[in-house]
Order: sequence, then C-alpha cells, then structure tokens
Amino acid sequence: MDADPPLVRGDATLPRAVVAVPTVAGLDRPRLRAALDPVRTRRIGLLVGAPGTGKTTLAAQWAATLDIPAAWCRLQAGAAVPGRLVQWLWQAVAPWLDGPVDEPPADVSELVLRLETRRDALLLVVDDLHTIAGTTAEADLEQVLVLAPPALRVLVASRQMPPFNLARSELPPPVVVTGDDLRFRTWEVERLFRHIHHAPIAPGDVAALARYTQGWAAALQLFHLSTLGAHPAERRRAIHALAGRSRYAQDYLSAQVLAGLPRETRDFLRRTCVFDILTADRCDALLGTDDAQRTLHELERRQALTTSADGGESFSYHEVLRRHLETALREELGPARSRAWYQRAALVLEEEGAVAEALRARCRAEDWEGVQRLLGEFGGRILGVGGAGGDNRWAAMLPAWLTESDPWCRLAEARRLLADGQLDAADAASRQAEAQFTDPAARALCQDVRRSVATWRGGPPPPRPRWGDLLRAATRHDPLAAARAAHESPDPRAVMTEGLALVLAGDQLNGRRVLARAAAESPEVPQAALAAELVLVTLSGLARGPEHGSGPFDRVQVEADHLGMTWLARLAHGLALAIGGHRARAEVAAVVADLERRGDRWAAALVEATGVLAALRSGRAEPDALEALVCRSRELDAGVLEAWARAIGALEGAILGLPDAEATARAAEAAARGAGVPGASAFAYAALAATSPRNRTELLTLARSTAGAIGLGCRPWAWVPSTTVWSQEDTGPPSPTAPTPGAPTMELTCFGGFHLVVDARVVTLAAVRPRARAALKFLAVHAGRPVHREILADALWGDLHPDAAMHNLQVSLSSLRQALEPGVPGRHSRLIVRDGEAYTLTLPPGARCDVVDFEQALADTARADRAGDAPAAAAALHRAVAAYRGDLFPEEGPAEWVVGFRERFRSRAAEAAATLAERELARGDTAAAVAAAQRSTEIDEYRDDAWRVLIAALRRAGEPAAAQRAIRSYGRVLSALGIADPGLTPARGTPPRPVRREPRASPRTPRGS
Repeated sequence: MDADPPLVRGDATLPRAVVAVPTVAGLDRPRLRAALDPVRTRRIGLLVGAPGTGKTTLAAQWAATLDIPAAWCRLQAGAAVPGRLVQWLWQAVAPWLDGPVDEPPADVSELVLRLETRRDALLLVVDDLHTIAGTTAEADLEQVLVLAPPALRVLVASRQMPPFNLARSELPPPVVVTGDDLRFRTWEVERLFRHIHHAPIAPGDVAALARYTQGWAAALQLFHLSTLGAHPAERRRAIHALAGRSRYAQDYLSAQVLAGLPRETRDFLRRTCVFDILTADRCDALLGTDDAQRTLHELERRQALTTSADGGESFSYHEVLRRHLETALREELGPARSRAWYQRAALVLEEEGAVAEALRARCRAEDWEGVQRLLGEFGGRILGVGGAGGDNRWAAMLPAWLTESDPWCRLAEARRLLADGQLDAADAASRQAEAQFTDPAARALCQDVRRSVATWRGGPPPPRPRWGDLLRAATRHDPLAAARAAHESPDPRAVMTEGLALVLAGDQLNGRRVLARAAAESPEVPQAALAAELVLVTLSGLARGPEHGSGPFDRVQVEADHLGMTWLARLAHGLALAIGGHRARAEVAAVVADLERRGDRWAAALVEATGVLAALRSGRAEPDALEALVCRSRELDAGVLEAWARAIGALEGAILGLPDAEATARAAEAAARGAGVPGASAFAYAALAATSPRNRTELLTLARSTAGAIGLGCRPWAWVPSTTVWSQEDTGPPSPTAPTPGAPTMELTCFGGFHLVVDARVVTLAAVRPRARAALKFLAVHAGRPVHREILADALWGDLHPDAAMHNLQVSLSSLRQALEPGVPGRHSRLIVRDGEAYTLTLPPGARCDVVDFEQALADTARADRAGDAPAAAAALHRAVAAYRGDLFPEEGPAEWVVGFRERFRSRAAEAAATLAERELARGDTAAAVAAAQRSTEIDEYRDDAWRVLIAALRRAGEPAAAQRAIRSYGRVLSALGIADPGLTPARGTPPRPVRREPRASPRTPRGS
C-alpha cells in the first residue's frame, strides 16, 4: 500500500489501495454467497465478525459474481476526520457515475444527489467500518444508507455491529452475516486444505483441526503457513499439538485482537482464561472485582473472540484465543504461580457447585491430589450413569501413572474411549477399573460401560434390556417390538430409541414425531437429544437432497464436540458428506476408509448406507454399493439394515432388468419378513411386482397396503428407472408434483386486521401474550424476509434492559411457534425460522400474504413504467389497490411499533390509487378514474391530487351534482386544515388549481418503523 502514490481530492489524501477492489484467493463457499444474494433486492448487507473471520475475502468473492459494478472503500482511522468519509466514498463511486467528478461533494446530501445520476445498479462495499466507530463519520454513513437511491446496494463489513437504527422505515431490512456464519465448517476445512492449499488431511484429523481452531479463518491460514512443506505425519502431529499451548497464532492475536484493547481488559482476559465458561460472578470472585459483567459485554461488543450463546448470562473465549491466553498467563506468572491460579479458579467453581468444571481446572493446574479428592467425593456425579456420560475429555489430560493407579481416573478414561467409539479399549479400561474398585456403586458404573460395549460388539441381549440394548435389538430383528418396549421404559433416553426403531421399521411418519419429541424434551440427557436431532437432520437431508444444506449437521457436530461425543461428531461429519450422494462420492469414501482404520464399523456402515440412499434419490445407486452394504450389515449382525439393503437392491435390480432380479426379489422378501421390517417388505413386494407380470396387480396392492399400514413415507411401487416418485411427506425425496413436501399452506392478512390460516386451520392467539402477538405481526410485516433479533427486541421491548428484552423475545417466539405449529419442536418450526441472529416468518410456496402482494404489485408497477408498458403498469396498480383493504393491524391502535409502518403503507396505497386514477382518466375511462380517486381519498382524505382527479373525472363523466358534492367535501377538508377557499368552482372540465397543504400531525416516529 505504501508504494502506491496517493490520490488527492480537496483536503483528503487517499492511498489507491483503499478504493481498489482487493484481489483475494480462497475457498469458494457457495452457502455464504447465497446468504449475501438477497442484498441485490434488499439493498443493505452487514458482515459482522471478529478479525480474521474472512469478511473481506467473502465480500470480494461475492462482488466478483455479480453482474453489476462494485465500488470499494476500505476505511482507515483517517476517515474519521469530519467530512473526510464523504470524500473517500466519492472517490470510490465517482468512476461509475455520470456527470462531473473533479470536485468532491461538500456533504452527504450532495453525495446522494450525485449518486442519483446513476440509473443502473451499483454495489458499494464499505470495509473496516469499526475504524471509525463512535465518530461523526459513522453517522454520515448511516445518512448515506437512509438517503441512498434505489440503484445503490451497500455492503458494510465491520468487527462490531454498527449502531445504526436499522428499524427506521427508510431502511430496508438488512442482510446480516455474522461471525458464526463465516466460521469454516469441517467439510469446508477439508476442501480448503485439499483444493486450495493442496495439502490433503485425513478426515479424522480434519475434524480435530476444525475443533481446535473452531473454524476461524485466520487460525486455519496461520496453521497452514506454520506447516508449509511438512510431511503428512508431521502435519498430523502439529494438528493434535493444537490441544496444548500452541504459539502458531501468537503474533496475529497480539496484533489484531488484543492490541486495540485497554491494558486492564487484556489483563482481565489473561486472568480469566482459566474458565471454560465465564460468568460475571465467577470472574468477580476470582479477581475480587465487581464489574466483570461490563467487561464481558464490552469484549462481546468488540467482537474480541468472545461470544455469548444465552443473551449475556455466560460467555466463552474462542478456543485459539484461550490457549494463547493460557500461554501468556504461564509466561507472566511462571509455572508455580500459574498452577496456583488454576487452583484458585477451581475453588471458585467448587463453591458454585460446578464440580466437573472444577475438575478440569485442577487437571490444568496439575493438582493431582485435588483431582483424586474431587473424584473420590463426586465421582459418581461427574461420570454419570448409563450411555456415554458427560464430557470426559479431561481424562486425556491425566498422567499415565494416575490413570493406572486411580480407579476413578481409569473409569473416566473408559468413558472417554466409549464416547470416541473405541469399544475394545473402553472394555479393557472398564475391566481394569472394576478390579480396583471396592465400592459396589462404582463397580456398577464400570459394568455399565462393559454392557454398552457388549451390546454393540454383538453380545447376547441382556435379560433386562436398557435403552441402548433396545436400540441394538432394533437393528437386529423386529424393530417394532423394540419400539414398543422403549415406549414402556421410564428412561428418558428410550424416547430416542423408540423413534429410531420406528424409522428402522419403516414408520417414518410416527418415527419422526417421536424423534422430534426426544430432541426437544430431553435436556437432562443431551446426548440422546443430539442423536435424535442427527437422525431427523439426516432424514430431512435425504428428503430434500444436497440443497438441504450442511448447516444442521454442523450444529450437531459442534454440540457433540462440546459434549465430548467425538463418535457422534465424526458421524455427523460423515453423514453431511453422504447426503451429497454422487457429488461427494470421493469424500464419503475417504471418510468411510478413515472410520474403518479406526475400527469404527458402525459409523462406517451408517455413512455408507446414507450415501447409498442419497444416490438412490437421483437414480445413480450402484448394485455393487448395495451388495457391499448387505455384507457390512451381515458382519455387524444388523439384520434390519441388511433387510433394507436387500429390498432396495432388489427393486433396483428389477428396474434395471437384471437376469436374476426375480430370485433376488424373492430372497429380499424373505429376509424382510424374517427380520420383521414391514417397510422393507413393501419394497420387496414392489420388486416382485416388477418381475412378475402375472401377479403384478396383487403384489402392487400388497406393497401399497403394507406401506400404508406401517406409515411408510415413500411409494416404492411408483419407481421408474430415471427417477423416484415419492409421497408429499418430507420423509422421502419430493415428488415432481409436490416440490415442497410437508410444507404448510398459509394465508396471511395484515391490512384491515390480522388473520392467519395455516393448513386450513384458523390460528387463534387468545392464549398468547399481547407482545408475543405483536412480535408475530412485526414479522408478518416483513414476511419472507429475515428480521434481526435486535430490531425485534428493540421495537417491542425497548423499555427493558437488552438482556431482559432478548429473553422476552425468545420466550415470545417459543409460544408463537407452539400456537402456529402445535406439537412441532421450536427448532424444527417451518413457519418461524431462525437463521443466525435473524428470524423469518416464512412463506411456503403457494402462500398468500397481502403485504407481500401489495409490495410486489408496486414493484411490478415500477418495472413496467421503466419498460414503458402502460397496460402492465395499470394492471399492477389495480392489484396494489385491491391488496390494501384497510389500515395495517387496526386492532393494535396507536402502538408505537406499528404507527410508522401503518402510515407508510397508508401513504403508499393512497398514492397508488391516485396514480391509477390519473392514468385511467388520461386514457378516458372515467368510471375507473372515479373509483380509484374515491379509494385514494378514503385512504387519505388530505390527498389533493386525488380530489382534483375525482372532481375532473366526475365532470368529464357528465355528473355535475356528484362533482359539486366532491368539491364541498374537499372544501371541508381544507377548512379543517385552516386553509381558505382557493376557488372550488372552477370552469367546467378544469380541475381545481393545486393547493399547498401542511402535513397532518401524527404520533412521533416509532422505534420499530
């Protein structure tokens, strides 16, 4: 940048690189480009994230895909000088405008006037807005956004959320992409190193790298540079070394994240990094202060790699930052004092009752006596009972001598190995721990691990099966019997077992409902809830294909990693790739091979099965893949999975006309009947029908009746060689005649009173609190478009503290989801959908919303006018006037949040009707002109142009008495405003001369308008 000669305009000296569109290289991430695409129509986009999250790279990549020019302005501190920002923005956009460019504009208003000289769309990217935070320049940019002409699209990148009043009626709802959106997902990390860095990493190591860096773009780049040219084995060792106090990101963190913070804040970060989860009480107790809450909120506001997932109750530091801070703390205090500091943190956690977190702190302090004391006192509570338990990753920090000598540490290691899918090692460790214990309760915990291992290694079913035993039984034989037994079990984890057993039987409809309940109602057993959610996500992915997106899988993977369930995290990664079918075949094969090397045969089988089903969806399944799945299922003693693989393979063989298709179909029917899998039987009957012309009708009837009795979502009898026809349930791939399977129907009315019909059911909100109803109406005004949660909270709960406002918003949205979709868990709502920090009231295909119809009609009018298509413009105006059937939500009265919206729609509707009246009069249709003008005056009686057209149209239609009545009505309006009669009896056929009027008084502009 220093080598570039500066550009000089007025008193501003601007390096050329600041207005040059940067040339960037990096992984193309279509999901992020798609997230920004709505900026094309909504005009404003915000990229908000910590330093090094890839904001500039994404902005440049997205701008390069557009068919409109992009102007670039990368801000520096110098832009904060009063008036300087306007000059810098001018230098960025001037090459794309018409008119003189020699002299910069004097202020924002002049800049906007010059921007209006461009009629075609133009993108302006404003990067590094945080450099002028809190200055008048920031306010100048807000004015540019408010006054900008429709042709200008603006994308703003900043490290912190700009303080703009995004609820202003002049501003369209912005598109917001946050730091969490920018985070690299595991599959993106794999593609980054394979295709961009040309240094492929094994799938298991990719998951570890994504976990240790938390997908932070800067950390991934720094790791790549630190291992450039390294042998794969060296790179693998470097990845797993990241779990310790690595220095690879030290310089970047010091210069880009910590340098701009006050010294006392840096000290706060360093001293509190001993906590995994930070709260104000913990930090104050550790430091002896009383202002930790303010500091934590400030760190989150600054995007200093500090986040809160619960609205500010608790916080966490980015894992890369925390490890860097740990290194700095050790260097500052020395080994002995830093260990003492961790012990002090452990005492704080013990007093709070957070013994599991206290145990991790004592492990980091290398306080092995304290570790043994905590385990001796709280071992049963920390390690839990049944299944994979809690997060036992702290066991990896224990020295070998302690693991060997202390039975609690040995048991913790066994639980960690079980959660990682290392069954043989978990079994050996649990046996050794059991031999060391004398306490019967502790020995029972060891036996619990051994029973779980035996269940999945193929041992005989126990006489008193638990939820895990029932789940294993459902993979062997008669999953419906396992579902019934799970239904009777009091164990909350058995709900997940019941749902999955129903799915294995073929009852996808009831299975999904039960799984949804397990995912939503099992907070005390998060592992089971997360497993249920993964099954639901996989079923939805199979139904909708790769366009379903990897986001839901990513959420499950991150949460599983957080809980120490590395087996489930790896499985989520593999399933996400498998959903891509043939598109990700090579990556799926690599994942399966990696799982096999680990000895994780179950995960390998599940990923392979999902890949086969995803390929079937597009008609590309290979017989060899199905046969391999049959063999793998047989090796695992999974008769139910084998029955499914045989039945689907038989139907594929029948469709392809293979020579042995009939024999294969008969064998598949026998296997499905023997395994007790009705869903697979329906496929087998369809295969037999395809190979038995004489009995085709009877066999097809049998396939239909079997599928109907079990609740199978798909229709195997309708398969043809090129495609698959499915039912409208979203438990299977969508039918060509039903492009949106399972989507609710909706009719939403906002003008003249709120009215909502979902799936032919009138939604009543009597049981919902008033502000929750207001939240739904606020979303309805923006139907189909995301609304940032801060906008919602500020508009409806602006009188409360931000934390309380956000809590009220979350509670209200939860109650709304229950009212709109009874029985559907909030996270699976199809109507109120959360995307990052925004909420959207979705409009399924075919839905009707009068606000959307009104705005679309006005947009169609503008397009028709630009094209010179007068009939199309008139038709669009007719639609707009018809859509506006009254004031927006009149039942809300003068509620502050709605007044601005109401006045804006009223004004636009009155203007549309007046414009329509003028055009109808111009083309000689006086009746239409009278009707439109009367409608305009009904909406806004102070609209002079509508009165003038009404009077002229009535006179031209030969109705002098009606024209005189209109003149008198217009006169009463003017008199009420204190305006003297300007002459209301003009010559026949001549409308009254224009009358200037003052705008009528209205309530102050609401915060949410």
